[in-house]
Amino acid sequence: MFVNRSDREFLYEVLGEAVKSGATTLCIPDTNVIISTHCHNDLGLATANTLEGAYSGARQLEVTINGIGERAGNASFEEVVMTIKSKGELLGGLYTDIKTEHIVMASKMVEEYSGLMVQPHKAIVGTNAFAHESGIHQDGVLKNKSTYEIMSPEDIGLHRSNESGLTLGKLSGRHALKAKLFELGYNFEGNELNDLLWRFKSVAEMKKVIVTSVVKVVPCIGFLTS
Repeated sequence: MFVNRSDREFLYEVLGEAVKSGATTLCIPDTNVIISTHCHNDLGLATANTLEGAYSGARQLEVTINGIGERAGNASFEEVVMTIKSKGELLGGLYTDIKTEHIVMASKMVEEYSGLMVQPHKAIVGTNAFAHESGIHQDGVLKNKSTYEIMSPEDIGLHRSNESGLTLGKLSGRHALKAKLFELGYNFEGNELNDLLWRFKSVAEMKKVIVTSVVKVVPCIGFLTS
């Protein structure tokens, strides 16, 4: 029965009889009421619980940008929105009209005004969210970005410092190094590339992340030490 269409006295009578008959749980639907979710992240499940609520019928989702909030924070705005945008068909056709290309800008603004820094590995808006350093990941992304990226960084207003989005480090492989060198105007193949990779890794072992200026020096190392 629909609560909003029922006589209150009759409703109370029906519910009372149900309890007398042994019912321990009563479901009282009201289709004119919007159900809201408000989930905290104490167990790291705020986003998952919010999405489950939306899938089950909630149409107001209370979230916060960067997931900031009391204790361990609240459901993350960017995580909920981008999950719905990229996986909405798996959630019963859920969709949102939010202009997601402003997410990064909003995240940085909240970070600046709140003084609460976003951790590098934070989903969606962390600085490492679209960075690839390990060789096998870099090779996959070079062949097809969707191999390891379920969304485009441009969808959230993020523009890469380079086309591939690769971060060079000691775990990088020959394909990533070749791609980065090609961006810088160098084209190495075969044994020459393998030799440069060995020299590159010797430098990478001493540095956490290899910046462009260091990569430019790598070809010179080959000429100076050969």
